[in-house]
Amino acid sequence: MVVLMQNVKASIVIRTVPNRIDFLDQALFSVLCNTYAQCEAVVVVQSKSDDYFAQVTELCKTYILRGLPIKTVRNCTNSDERAKNLNLGIAAAAGRYIGFLDDDDILYPTHIASLVKTLEANYSSAWAYADTVGTLCEIDALGDLYIQSHHFFFRKPKFFYPELWFENFIPLHSYIIDRYRVKDDVVHFDESFTLLEDYAFLLKLAIAHEPKYYPEVTCEYRFRLDGSNSSNFTDELSGTFNFEKQERWRIAREKISILKRDLIFFPLPGTEKRTLDFLNTLISQSQTELQSMRAKVEASQAQVHALQAQLDQSQAKIGAMKTSKFWRMRNVWFRFNRKIGLGQHE
Repeated sequence: MVVLMQNVKASIVIRTVPNRIDFLDQALFSVLCNTYAQCEAVVVVQSKSDDYFAQVTELCKTYILRGLPIKTVRNCTNSDERAKNLNLGIAAAAGRYIGFLDDDDILYPTHIASLVKTLEANYSSAWAYADTVGTLCEIDALGDLYIQSHHFFFRKPKFFYPELWFENFIPLHSYIIDRYRVKDDVVHFDESFTLLEDYAFLLKLAIAHEPKYYPEVTCEYRFRLDGSNSSNFTDELSGTFNFEKQERWRIAREKISILKRDLIFFPLPGTEKRTLDFLNTLISQSQTELQSMRAKVEASQAQVHALQAQLDQSQAKIGAMKTSKFWRMRNVWFRFNRKIGLGQHE
C-alpha cells in the first residue's frame, strides 16, 4: 500500500475474539480518548460466530457516532490466527502512522500524539515506542475488571538491540510506525507464528530500523490473574499449569531461535551493516563477560589460597602447642583426673 507523505492519519489495528465485548469497549474508548485528531480504528474480528460479529458491529456504530472512524474486518475462523489478524488490519488501514492494540489492553490519551510528535522530530527514525505499565487484574463474578497493582516490567533506560535480542521489552501496543519510512514488506507479521508473532516482527523491524524511545508511560498491558491471557506470566504467578499452552510457547520459542539464526546468517536486504555491528557487539559483550568471570574466578582462587594459608598457620600453631611443655603437663593432669574419677574428657 502506498502511503502519501502528506497523510497524517494514525490507524490503530485492534484484534478481538469472541466473549470479549466488554474488553473491546474499553479498548475502543481508550482510542476515542486520544488527543491526536486524525485517528481511525481498524477492528479485526476473529470469529465464526455471527452473533459476536454483530455485537462488535453494533458497538463500533456507537463509537462512530461519538466521532471515532472505525473499519471492521472479519477473519471467519475459530483458529488462533493472531498474526493474520494484524495483517488484515494493516491491509485495511488508511493511516500513514500505524499502531496495534489487543482488545484487553488500553492506550492512554497522549499515546498517539506523543509518538507521532516524536517521529516528526526525528526523521531518521521509522518507529517510536513509549513505556508501558503492566497491571495485575482480577475479574469479579459480574465480569467487572479490577486492577490490583501496577508494575514496570518492560522499562529500560534506552533502546539497545542486543537487549531486545535476548528478551522482548516492547509490547505490541507501545509503538507507532511511520509507514512512509519503511517498505511495505517490513510491516508484515509472520503468520506461521501462533505466539510471539509480535517478538518475531520486532526482531526484523528493529534490525532494519533503529527506533526512537519516548520515556513516558502511554499505554497499559493488563495481565488477568485468572490465566486467561495468552501470556504464561499469569500462570506462573497463580501457580497453575496448562500443558497445551506451555507446549505452544515451547514451539514458539523454538521458532524464535530459528529466526534469530536466520537473521544472523541470512541478513535482511539493507541490514548487513547493522547485523555485523550487532554481532561485533555480542562478541564484545561475550569477551567482557568472560573477562569478568575470569576475574571472579581469580578472586575466588585468591580467597581459597588465603583461607588455606590461615588453615596451615592454625595447624602449625596447634602442632607447636602439642609439643610444648605445658601441653605435656596438661595431658598428665587429665590422665590423673581420669584415674581418680574426677574427669572423663580432656
